[in-house]
Amino acid sequence: MLWLPTIMAENSESKLKPTSNIPGADIPTYIKDRDDECPHLLGDFENFITSILEPHKNRILLRNKHAPHSDLMPTLNRLSHRLLKLVSLTTGQAHPSCPESVLRYHLLTSSQLDDLARYYHQIWPPTPETYQYPKIIIPWIGTEEQDTIDIETKRERIGRFIGLRRT
Repeated sequence: MLWLPTIMAENSESKLKPTSNIPGADIPTYIKDRDDECPHLLGDFENFITSILEPHKNRILLRNKHAPHSDLMPTLNRLSHRLLKLVSLTTGQAHPSCPESVLRYHLLTSSQLDDLARYYHQIWPPTPETYQYPKIIIPWIGTEEQDTIDIETKRERIGRFIGLRRT
């Protein structure tokens, strides 16, 4: 990341650390600390999508010489759809990683998908609770494919489990 020194001087609370100067340039290079997480970025992205979808904000996109791609608005609309949270039969609570929108569903990690499958009893061997959900899926937890299954297959199965249709 390149930052102007004046920006760093204005923000003395920055977590960016100076490294070395780029040869031939008088702009120093800065890197983020590894411990510095950015959980607000997902919320910022969702706010961006919401602001694009608001009718009076659409004019921002049309100020450019080039019109936005015709698939932009339908894609943003689809990603912003809210999802109902599924609750566990044993706890009566939704899993903390249960997606709240289609965007968050697509951003689930492999370990989060594994946790969701365990939480909602979609494992091998099946438990009595496994068959009490409206939809059951082919389990991968506890099977031979547990370590080899790809994230897209996991996401597709969990999506089917929570009621998403394949498009």
